[in-house]
Amino acid sequence: MGFDKVLNEENQVVGIIDIGHGDSGKGKLDDYLAALYDINLRLSGGPNTGATSTRNGKDLKLHLLPFGTLTPGIENILAGMVLFDPDTFFNSDLVAVNNYRITPLSEKELLIDFRLPVIFPHNLIVDLVRNYKIGTTGRGIGSIAAEFINRDSISIEDLFEPDLDQKIEAKMGENHVQDLILFGMHNENVNRKRLNEIVHLYDDLNPETIAKAYYVYADKLKKFVGDAHNKLQTDYKSGKRILIPGTQGLLLDFIHGDRPYTSSTPVTPNGLLYTSGLPKIDYWLCVIKALPTKVGAGPKPTLVYGDEAENLRKKGSEYGTTTGRPRDVYMHAIPQLKHALSFVPGKKGLVISKTDTVMDEILKVYLDYECSQDVSTFQGNYSKGDPVSFYPRTMKLLSRLKGKDYVAFGPIEDSTNYKNLKELKGTQLGKYGEFLSDQLNIDLLAMGNGKETYLE
Repeated sequence: MGFDKVLNEENQVVGIIDIGHGDSGKGKLDDYLAALYDINLRLSGGPNTGATSTRNGKDLKLHLLPFGTLTPGIENILAGMVLFDPDTFFNSDLVAVNNYRITPLSEKELLIDFRLPVIFPHNLIVDLVRNYKIGTTGRGIGSIAAEFINRDSISIEDLFEPDLDQKIEAKMGENHVQDLILFGMHNENVNRKRLNEIVHLYDDLNPETIAKAYYVYADKLKKFVGDAHNKLQTDYKSGKRILIPGTQGLLLDFIHGDRPYTSSTPVTPNGLLYTSGLPKIDYWLCVIKALPTKVGAGPKPTLVYGDEAENLRKKGSEYGTTTGRPRDVYMHAIPQLKHALSFVPGKKGLVISKTDTVMDEILKVYLDYECSQDVSTFQGNYSKGDPVSFYPRTMKLLSRLKGKDYVAFGPIEDSTNYKNLKELKGTQLGKYGEFLSDQLNIDLLAMGNGKETYLE
């Protein structure tokens, strides 16, 4: 089918969305398509998210910035509910981007909305100490998102005001930061090394010391800051083409995902549309990996275990971009994918990534689930052995499911030996893609067959 189906005048705004638990290769797809658009728009997530792309054999990892920043001349915008961390921006992303580019990223190529919430040291501490049970990245995401929703977060605009230290001190008091530090230092489940680093980095969390450090950030940041909303509205009305790389995965959405094992920002298509302020998004590129993964806690009914899982993890280099944590490996299940796609409106197409990392493997696609023990929930009462044909929203039921009937494909061929999807016809990999496309009633547009290439 190919990306030509998407790249036409009817689709002025195109979104890239992960219909699983994240880490599907959205960064590579963003980089692959970015030069064909005028604007690369980031709307959600923060330093907890990580995206990877490869150029000329070199891996590039970004957290806050979209991959449009690698190509001179593209307008890149951070807006909506991006949770902004100055440390990650200046000391990680901007360094990576400018090291790759011939000329440094300019203010004409990046606009950061002045209303974005800013992550401070107290947010990191709250996240580390309070949220470790759900597998947090410890990047302050849950804490700053809560402040943002509560309408009292410190914004980029506030970094230029003289009373910043007072606002920081007030936030530390509201969050009982000193009590959290004491608790965290005596809790073996908390990352105490990281906690200690944060405390001592800012002179035992002295508000004035923190404010001075953030004023330095503000001075360097100022040239990039402006009114992203009005700029975006003007650009849209003028007909500029916009690519929106989503973050994480639909099943990590803070409302519709596997709560509480989710992110803290909206990542569904309607969530991104809402945070963009645009009237519509014309087409959705729905990305999955040939072999799905998830990092962090939470139930995974079709999880792969033991040596098989470790082999697949090493083969696909399945370790978190942000944390380096090993990702759990599982098999696709039709109920889960259909559940995720129910949140994707309008025109859409399927992209399957990382097919080159499953060569010689047997890939299963589960058709339904089976209940492993008796359970009573608001989504029904089930006895051990009962079939379950849908993906539950209650963790009480989801945690008691395991995969039941499945269709197997394999051994999977080496996808690097093929030039397009047509050549895959009749192969096990081709049948795998066709089966998923048919079951989900969605066109298969492309399959990733290398770090820098796609079969279309």
